[in-house]
Amino acid sequence: MKKIILFLVFPFLLIDVYASTPTKESRLFVHPFREVFVNLPSETLGLGVRLTIFLPEEKIPLMKQYPLAIWVGLPQDRLAAGEQIAQKYQLVLAVVSWETWAGNQVQDPHAVETFLHRELMPYLETNYAVLPGGENRILIGQGEKGAQAVLPLLKHPDWLGKIALVSPGTFDLLPTVSVKNIRFFIRGNQQELAHAQRILESAGISYGMGFAMRYDKAEVSALEAVDWTYLTAATSQLQLKRLDAAVQKSFLAVHQPDESGLRVWAKLHNGEWFDVVPTALRFSPPYLNWDPVSGLIKVVPGAAPGAVKVNGVVDNKRFSLKMKLKSY
Repeated sequence: MKKIILFLVFPFLLIDVYASTPTKESRLFVHPFREVFVNLPSETLGLGVRLTIFLPEEKIPLMKQYPLAIWVGLPQDRLAAGEQIAQKYQLVLAVVSWETWAGNQVQDPHAVETFLHRELMPYLETNYAVLPGGENRILIGQGEKGAQAVLPLLKHPDWLGKIALVSPGTFDLLPTVSVKNIRFFIRGNQQELAHAQRILESAGISYGMGFAMRYDKAEVSALEAVDWTYLTAATSQLQLKRLDAAVQKSFLAVHQPDESGLRVWAKLHNGEWFDVVPTALRFSPPYLNWDPVSGLIKVVPGAAPGAVKVNGVVDNKRFSLKMKLKSY
């Protein structure tokens, strides 16, 4: 039935040899483990939407139901690992991009929200064997515009259970509705992770079962930037187990502006390690200051030589270490 419907709506069902042909017509290309729509019609966004669907099985119809992941804003030239991810984690992965994204012409977050919620989601649920319920939905936003596009959908927690944000910028888009049943994964730089930790903790979301983070790395591909193991794990496996911390320099000078980087790691019940950016630290005596946005511990004016104990707490798990101040 699916292919009959698609044939009526998209009369240009073509083979791969024509995939690179420039066109403004709606076309569907069928590959093993993948289907690609060029210029998917949208009443909200118009033509220009490109939809790539990676499948856990070789072809449609799927033999069983699978979780659904939707990635918004990922450029088409960064899809290399899509098939492997869909098959390894046994999910349907739909990647949405459009020609106007890079040109900043899609500026209305409400239009994107309407497209995702009212057009794309019903289409995917109708034409692919996806499991029902928010616990089987993952929504991913790529970049700052991707975050702006997907975060308003938190207003629909009935069909959304997990959100991943990759290089999201500093967002302040958490809605007033409860998001405690939604799991977040954030990958970004120091400033982005510090901002995300503060926002999510202020919303009462616990590290581990509610959110986890990793620093961005240049060698990680776009599709591998998301921790799929974390997003697909059972909640019982994600309880925060312990914290570890290390400083770049354990000795700091008191008579000149001196500073040291700090890294904090969280180990979850399933054995995975993630990055933490504590919102605040306690120093005894108070001769140091912590700046989560820069990730630096700095000597305060008037500090005296001696040992300083550094303490941090995240969701009732503690870490501590010692630093020494010297007069060089």
